[in-house]
Amino acid sequence: MAEAYVPELGWALGDGQEHGSDPAWDAAEAEALYERLEREVIPEFYSRNAKGIPTAWIARMRESMARLTPRFSANRAVCEYTEQHYLRRRSPAKRAWPIKAQSASKWWTGGTVWNRNGLRCTSAQ
Repeated sequence: MAEAYVPELGWALGDGQEHGSDPAWDAAEAEALYERLEREVIPEFYSRNAKGIPTAWIARMRESMARLTPRFSANRAVCEYTEQHYLRRRSPAKRAWPIKAQSASKWWTGGTVWNRNGLRCTSAQ
C-alpha cells in the first residue's frame, strides 16, 4: 500500500505490486485508471454547487492537507532528523530538564526543540 494513501482522501491505482513490463497488466491498469477518472475523479471535480464551487472536491483537498501535511512536511522531517541525529538523547525518564543544543539559539526541553526561527518540534512519544 502506498504510504500516503487514505481511502477517503484520494484514489489508489493498481494493486501495489510490481508487474514488470507485462503488456496485459499495463493495459488492465490503463483501463482501471480511465475508469476511475471517468466515474469518480472527474465527476467530483466538475460537480459544482449553485455558486460554481466544487464543494466535495474542496472538502477532500482540505481534509487531505489537514491529515497528510503533518506527516509529509519539511518541518516534520527537520524535527525528526534533529532529534534523531543532532541532539543528545537521554532516557525518557530523565528528559524533563532542558539541555543545551549546539548553539545558544537552540534548546531542547523534554521532546520539544526550539530555535530563533520558531521551529517547534514535539516528539511523538
